[in-house]
Amino acid sequence: MTTENPTLHTPLSGLRQLLTMAKSMAINLLLAIPWMRRLVLPTHVTGMDGNEEQARELLRFFEGMADIRDAVILELGPGKTLETLQFARERGARYVIAADIVAYHSEEAAQQRGVDYRLFDGATLPVADASVDMVWACYCMQHFRDPQAMLQEIHRVLRPGGTLICRVDLRDHYHMFHRGKQYDCLRHSARVWRWIAWNRSSYVNRLRLSEWQRLLGEAGFRTSKLVPHEDVQLLKDNRSHNYLSHLDDRDLKTYRFDGSFRRTLCILLGALLNGLLIVDHG
Repeated sequence: MTTENPTLHTPLSGLRQLLTMAKSMAINLLLAIPWMRRLVLPTHVTGMDGNEEQARELLRFFEGMADIRDAVILELGPGKTLETLQFARERGARYVIAADIVAYHSEEAAQQRGVDYRLFDGATLPVADASVDMVWACYCMQHFRDPQAMLQEIHRVLRPGGTLICRVDLRDHYHMFHRGKQYDCLRHSARVWRWIAWNRSSYVNRLRLSEWQRLLGEAGFRTSKLVPHEDVQLLKDNRSHNYLSHLDDRDLKTYRFDGSFRRTLCILLGALLNGLLIVDHG
């Protein structure tokens, strides 16, 4: 467990926040228009955006979770940053694949970095059954529209004993650094939330740590390592909101988690190992 204070960041002013949200929504709308996509892609922020220093730091995180030597690795949603996979090849990975829903790179440019670049529809991974040793997901799982189905897809493409390594941000992406509002997305009904956060980059599926643990177990994963990032001030702030009263303290104070999860031989075994199988004795 790590304890940090995400509220220490200087918050944006109300006007700047509205302008930032409007720009994000406009760019995502234009990304959906094929003939406009090429024009707006360079302005779309996708995390590290090719920063080599940050890419190496991310690789150190992945290597700290599992040995990448001679591994076949699939990274989900790398955005503009293929450097992490490129550096993984240099560090001994056997084969690396990037899968994304928007073409930030050409296949040819990716191949020059030693990366097999594939597009997919956000639902079915473009990878054969039991063909990869690791799936990497850095801050993309919170954007899964159907997290249960995507976890099943990840389970499908991993070899038995393969590992999912992820970082997941649990905050409302409209209010990530606004004290008392990091979980504001949970105040809305599912229907209202889909309407408010329809665009891809600011949509989050609103799952809490306990819900991710349950879904991972149900999809056939066993927890190898879990590092919750917690903030005591966040716990105090969240306790004051009635719409969060159904959450326990751990979910109230955990705003992010890092983890590695091993694919079990079958889904039932994964649920048993995670202690998530509920038996009705009624």
